[in-house]
Amino acid sequence: EKSKKRKEHEKVSVKDAWQNILTKAESAPPHSLALAVVEADNFTDSVLKELRIEGDSMADRLKQLDQNEIKSLANLWQAHRTRNEIVHTPTTELKPEDARILLSYYGVFLKEIGIL
Repeated sequence: EKSKKRKEHEKVSVKDAWQNILTKAESAPPHSLALAVVEADNFTDSVLKELRIEGDSMADRLKQLDQNEIKSLANLWQAHRTRNEIVHTPTTELKPEDARILLSYYGVFLKEIGIL
């Protein structure tokens, strides 16, 4: 019973953390949107680590997942690659509508694996 309550609590706090990222994303676009993509990527990677998916990097962890089982994986890869461009190429321009699409890719993935 305690374990079930703890899991419910964890799910709520995960949802709160995710909602916080989405709220901050809209605080000062377009910069806040690009920052939110980076945060969403970090958040998703921390979830993969919590699930004990092996790998030295998020890309390594994503390679452990089966694209036939997780339909949103291709879009997650696209979002992760764009996040890398944002972080490693400061001149990367991200249109607000593209950032919102990328954020939705993270959200869909997190829902598909039962986190949100």
